[in-house]
Amino acid sequence: MAMANRIILSFQSFPSRSSTLLVLLAVFVLVPAGGAQAVSEESSAHSSWAYSAIATGSEGHPKTSNGEPRWPTIHDYKQQDFKHWADTGFTLKHIAKAASIGMRTYRFQILDGRLYSKDRLDKFVHYTNRGPSRIWYWLWGLLELLESPLGKDIPNVDIVMNSQDDPQMPKKKKVPKNPALKREYDKVGDYVPGDMEKAPPPIFSPAQHGDGSYDIPWPLWTIWGEDVPGASAKSGGFADPPWTKLFQTITNAAHGAPFEARRSRKAFWRGSAKTSPVRRTLIACPQRKFIDAQTVEHKLHVGKPTSAVGRAQHRYVMYMDGKTFSGGLMPMIPTGALLLMSSTVWRTVYSRPFYDLGAFMKVMHTPNKQQMCGNVSAAVSWAEDHPKEAEKMAARNLVWATKALAYGEFQKYMVEYLKEWHKHQRFDMELVQKGSSSFVKYTSHKGYERHNKAGQFKLGKALTWSVVKRNVRRKA
Repeated sequence: MAMANRIILSFQSFPSRSSTLLVLLAVFVLVPAGGAQAVSEESSAHSSWAYSAIATGSEGHPKTSNGEPRWPTIHDYKQQDFKHWADTGFTLKHIAKAASIGMRTYRFQILDGRLYSKDRLDKFVHYTNRGPSRIWYWLWGLLELLESPLGKDIPNVDIVMNSQDDPQMPKKKKVPKNPALKREYDKVGDYVPGDMEKAPPPIFSPAQHGDGSYDIPWPLWTIWGEDVPGASAKSGGFADPPWTKLFQTITNAAHGAPFEARRSRKAFWRGSAKTSPVRRTLIACPQRKFIDAQTVEHKLHVGKPTSAVGRAQHRYVMYMDGKTFSGGLMPMIPTGALLLMSSTVWRTVYSRPFYDLGAFMKVMHTPNKQQMCGNVSAAVSWAEDHPKEAEKMAARNLVWATKALAYGEFQKYMVEYLKEWHKHQRFDMELVQKGSSSFVKYTSHKGYERHNKAGQFKLGKALTWSVVKRNVRRKA
């Protein structure tokens, strides 16, 4: 236990909704989360080492009525995400302002179960060295959702989405460089929830900043696949299949690879070291007995990439932020490995309940080589000296992820959040057809007329699969 105590003292804590310190080492202290899912063997078709490993050791944790452990889900944060607009709601003025912020913000209308945009479609195509704009993957997901049985529950909404990594709605704003936005900032100042004139504009983003942002998290675009030009490591690119396929492949491999039989017993990390000085510190660690960290640069053909499924052969897998959060965390979670997590300020749809579950080991996030390398080595050394405790942490995480991160959960989340967005709209929307043209008719709620520009506005054609598939490079 002494080794465990030394590791704990060197950890940095993650921000949490609970005042309980997230520490899961020799003892299992799970952070309770409101509104949680029941987890049982029946939640998966698997009968694996993971379920056996967590059959005991749940004492002291919140329980359901039938005695099963209650664990956090991606659905637990809706009230927290929308609380800033409880008094003001969303007006058309708020939504128009949100659409004008950032370089990659897009505005869409869902009307009578179809997806529209008042913007020209060519605005969405931003070809970079990573291919077309990520927004097309989100459009893929929305079309898929609208055609699913859940789609019938989606109301008419006018939404704004930000596809950049960085949140766009910090609680303390930066002075914009754009002259028009700067004049607005000088006039309004920082956002003030509850003040109709200063309320933060609502926007769906991939992440929130843990230190404070008003962005409303939306599932990461990689859920619908992501192809970087080249589509193979040999040609300098990569291709990730959609989550419906990748998730099943990873969980099958994880449940079929018992923790104690996994060949690698080092802290395994692969990624781009150029995005973070802390990552560069990690790959320079001399403690090769405990650490296996290498940089991988697809475009430069540097390093040997490892597939998401390949990580299921390792006992210990490490996560570390790059410039912002890394989408690589999501496929790490269901690998059945014990995750070593360096501190992060970013919160995504899938990472929030994962952090609140607490089934990982925290390691330092510092460019100090001696501290970083010594801390990671000590964590692996402790896990090797306490294999049963390490296995229970890894198993708990795998069993939770097998249900909590299934694709259907993300679809339910999207429906819940679109319905909540609709509840906050202080206007009604109606689809109007005039000949071959489509229009959206806005009608303000009483008392909000000054903030809603009522009337009819022409829409483009409803977005179709043929348009989306032309801009998404993936094998469907």
